[in-house]
Amino acid sequence: MAQKSYTRKEMIKSNLFIKYYKSIKPIYKFFINGLILYLIWLIFYEFFKNLLFISHIYEYGTVFFRDSLLYGTYFFLKIISFASYVDTTRETLHILGAKAVWVGRGCMGRNLMGLFAGFIVAYPGKLKSKLFFIPIGIFVIFLINIVRIGGLAIILKCCPENLDFNHHILFKYTVYFFIFLMWVFWVKNYSHKK
Repeated sequence: MAQKSYTRKEMIKSNLFIKYYKSIKPIYKFFINGLILYLIWLIFYEFFKNLLFISHIYEYGTVFFRDSLLYGTYFFLKIISFASYVDTTRETLHILGAKAVWVGRGCMGRNLMGLFAGFIVAYPGKLKSKLFFIPIGIFVIFLINIVRIGGLAIILKCCPENLDFNHHILFKYTVYFFIFLMWVFWVKNYSHKK
């Protein structure tokens, strides 16, 4: 069956674009939504975060987030009986008797949190369940990252020769695996509920 072609003006006037969008297959909606979210993310990172007012908020938020990870890891290590301390000026966590673990911007998991949230937003499902699941998932990623940083600090103390493998391969893909499990959980339990 041939579909009639519409100009952009006609589509906007009659809301045909919205009707067309609602009629396409969910997998295509997912890819369209994902592309739109990626472009928004890219525009923010390349343009908006460099505006003076936003850059101050962005920097303050980054420092607050990093320090939250450092102190969260400190408390995690304290619970499992490793004496440590945090040096926020150097962005590091120290286990006594070992070298420091530096938590840089790329180690904070923000991009993974954004990717996780973007997947949930882009995938079809009820807004209410998305607003419920996204913060929980981000918090879980935050906790996983605390355990990851603590694990790296312990490895640096007991067997520093294994740090690179654990940092760049084992822990990285473990975090990816948990994010994948949360996505699967979302799709199976929340995405199709009306």
